Amino acid sequence: MGGRTRAPPAAPGQRGAADDRAAHARGGPPRQRLDRARRRRTVHVRRRAARPARVRPRQPERRARPGGAARPGHDRPAGGRGAGPHAGRRGRRARPVRGVPLQRRDGPDHGRTARLHGARLRRHARLRRAAWRGRAAIRARHRARRAVREHAVALRARGARPGAGARAAGPAHAGPVAAPGRGLPAPARGTVSGPKSGRRGGPVTPALLAAALAAAALAYLAFALARLGFAQRLALLVRIPADLSGVLQQASRRYGARPLISLQHPLDWAGPGSDQWSARQVEDSCARLAAVWSLLEVRHNERLALYKANQFDLFLFSASAIRAGAIAAPVNGDLAPAVAARYLESIGARVLVTDLAGYTRLFQNPGVEPPASVGKVVITDAPAAHGRANPAQTLSLPALLALGLPPVAPQPRGADDPVYLVHTSGTTGVPKGVILHSRALVEALRSALLLNFVSRRDTALLAVPLSHQVAQLYLYGMLMMGLPCVLNLDGDPRSILDTLARRRPSLFFAFPSTYTRLTAHGSDACRFDSVRIWATIGDASHAVHQRAFRAKGRFFRDLGIPLPGALFIAGLGSSEVGIAALLRIVTPWTARFGRRVGRGTPLGPRLKIVDAAGAPVARGTAGRLMIKGPCLFAGYWNAHGTLFGASRDGWWFTGDLVRRERDGELSHLDREEDAMHTRLGIVHTLPIEEAVLCAPGVLEVSVFGLRDEQGFDLPAAVLALRPDAPRLPPSILLAGLNAQLAPREQLLFLWVIGLDDFPLGATGKTLKRCLRETYSEIARIGSRQHRLAPHAGRQTV
Repeated sequence: MGGRTRAPPAAPGQRGAADDRAAHARGGPPRQRLDRARRRRTVHVRRRAARPARVRPRQPERRARPGGAARPGHDRPAGGRGAGPHAGRRGRRARPVRGVPLQRRDGPDHGRTARLHGARLRRHARLRRAAWRGRAAIRARHRARRAVREHAVALRARGARPGAGARAAGPAHAGPVAAPGRGLPAPARGTVSGPKSGRRGGPVTPALLAAALAAAALAYLAFALARLGFAQRLALLVRIPADLSGVLQQASRRYGARPLISLQHPLDWAGPGSDQWSARQVEDSCARLAAVWSLLEVRHNERLALYKANQFDLFLFSASAIRAGAIAAPVNGDLAPAVAARYLESIGARVLVTDLAGYTRLFQNPGVEPPASVGKVVITDAPAAHGRANPAQTLSLPALLALGLPPVAPQPRGADDPVYLVHTSGTTGVPKGVILHSRALVEALRSALLLNFVSRRDTALLAVPLSHQVAQLYLYGMLMMGLPCVLNLDGDPRSILDTLARRRPSLFFAFPSTYTRLTAHGSDACRFDSVRIWATIGDASHAVHQRAFRAKGRFFRDLGIPLPGALFIAGLGSSEVGIAALLRIVTPWTARFGRRVGRGTPLGPRLKIVDAAGAPVARGTAGRLMIKGPCLFAGYWNAHGTLFGASRDGWWFTGDLVRRERDGELSHLDREEDAMHTRLGIVHTLPIEEAVLCAPGVLEVSVFGLRDEQGFDLPAAVLALRPDAPRLPPSILLAGLNAQLAPREQLLFLWVIGLDDFPLGATGKTLKRCLRETYSEIARIGSRQHRLAPHAGRQTV
């Protein structure tokens, strides 16, 4: 019916038909097909059995090795395929295996029996090959040892010592020592020549390679840490004294009379040869000066004011005042005389140490009212002088030292005792006195030791005002490490460039304004191939300076890496913090710039960013920077209201507006008093400055707001051009700069001035308060014609 027809039922005697039907029901082939397959298999097996075995030709004999050693695998017995260790291999004549009977090839289970028999044959063949290889290896080892013994006997017969020239091989050696005139035997198969890579000389495994790489990495890490002085600085951190006077005593005992500090010129009151100072000389001079302050009745915790030129003796006077139990109050010599006089009177200083120039500015200046609190004035570089109607007693420091007063031992100071009274930069008005106690300075010293990647092999060049406590803190740290230090304190960029070329320091430390002046005097053309680290602190440094100076130096070459470049370490801090609150390390591979100031300083204060109500802000949102920690200042002198107004639950508001970026770094946006409140909202000035500095020919810029009659700020800027920049009209400059700024950041006023016309504070920060006072009259006029033309009195083109 179109389908397969069933076979009729078989008769009882018809077994074949029944079998066919059963095979058909199981889905197998009929009996005829099965018979044909069996016959073909039988014929194939019989033909293979009748085929003559192929005889493998005997391998030629190789050259005899010393001692008769042979390479394993070449001493096989002669014969065909069934005679060697590879008998029983597939496709060759199989020999009967003892205990395995041969089955009939035409039986019903012949296929399964043949498979089992083949598996047993292969297993027995593998066992025979393994046994043969083991016996061959044992024979090879015995021959090698016998050759070693025969060679040693031959050497003794000639009178030579077996260990002379070559070490006699023992049983652990992979091969014998070569006899005279003979070659070394080849290593056994499966081994490698050379040093042993395993227990018995196996191949180099990934584990051994990883271990070798790890050992090399550890060795390089140890070298790099030693080159950067980590071990030395960590040891100093463990044994750091509890006060600053103990730091000088420890350095004097450790380094003795070795010169550590080099000056440009000798000190006037110290006599000739005072341009080189050792730690012992520093400690002895502080003891003699402390005796002078005790003679002048400088009592415990009384302020000893210092107002003079930027020289190394500012550090000596401060350290000796702390040794005598007083409070050191250094004042920047570039501070205006009227402002300095008001500040000295606000802190109630009775004794003032100054030079003849400072004395003239304070007490012989008709436009300055001398500080009434000062009763004694010590002049360092001239005999006693008398000013106009000056009730203060004037004394000569050389004459006081000539009295031969006995040295004064360090007075005990507690961790919470004040030791420094430094002033702020004056960005918000008259500088305030910042009280720093002993614990804060010791914690700041710990952080400075940890973050300066230097050792005693390095040389440092400092070009900072020593009236700042951070500069004096660096001197304490370098004396503690025994690091040679060169001081260039006159502030002349040409002199600094000359010192960099002659003394070849590996560490350079200056304020950001110094880097701007170096750029103006041709630092781009200098190599600076000795500098490893460029460091700055105080205000945030510009990105253009970080890019320019990071490409000059040899930080990586000193570590064995053939790449040019140095590290640029920029810290953001203030007098109140004692050390940098934020730190950023710029390398040649740093890609993100702008006004980034990095992250929190190790061993420094804690940080948080909050809104005006004190609540934390989200990442990417501008907020107020607050800090808290043991290195924080103790307060303002006679200005508790200012301290309490900026503090909340022990957290102090620095006055900076920052933003945390997606990668965790902080960007400095502005000072709170410098942010511009425009008609479009709050606009921050520091990002605008970074964008303007990227324009060709711009050397320095300062952006500020001018208040109009409606109470809104109008964006304005003053800038200085590079010496080689083309002199363009300010209107063209303004149009070109606004093309790079966002709509809400557009500048309405622009003045081109000289670099020396920028008003700077005591720490090198630009005083935008003075710029607003100078140019505020134009904003009151508010006419359109002033928006594209600079003020006639300030134009320098």
